[in-house]
Amino acid sequence: MLTSASVTGPTGTVWNTTADSFYNLFIRHPTDQGYVNSNDNFSGISLGGLATDGDFQITGDGWPTGASAHYTNSDPYYNLTLVLTEAGKSLTLTGKYTPGTQEFVGLTGSGILNGVKYTLDSFDWTRGTTNLVGGYTYAGRIGQTGGSARDYQGTFSLSSGGVPEPATWGLMILGFGGVAGAMRRRRSTTLATA
Repeated sequence: MLTSASVTGPTGTVWNTTADSFYNLFIRHPTDQGYVNSNDNFSGISLGGLATDGDFQITGDGWPTGASAHYTNSDPYYNLTLVLTEAGKSLTLTGKYTPGTQEFVGLTGSGILNGVKYTLDSFDWTRGTTNLVGGYTYAGRIGQTGGSARDYQGTFSLSSGGVPEPATWGLMILGFGGVAGAMRRRRSTTLATA
């Protein structure tokens, strides 16, 4: 289960799924559904469907505000931190996105949690030109104005795959050896009759 997510920048900007003093990070998964954590409440997302759909859409309130900053990103790069938790164990995946070069780098982009390998395949985050989160924030819910009319938007993608157990590896190696031996034997027979 994805239990928390945050986007941070080196100037101290923070968007996260926790209702605290930072900006909220809103997550949509599947991407054609409503926001998972509307009204600032995030209780986690099941990762059972990653084999068919590992794409997530994320949105956060624009910062800094003000006319001169409407189209500028607050930071030269952004870090995404995801915390996955299952059966009392947790795994943290991180990635870095640079808007100027549109480059993604997985910092701790993969790991194994309870026999499943999770990989952060992509992440992007940049300032858009529309107000995307106004109706979902606490301020928007109680009728207050604030924030920016130009919010951040982005995506990230997770994939998962099983990790073979040692016994499985042993059987695979024996199988490859058996195939190689059969091919060699068949080849010798063919050469003898030619």
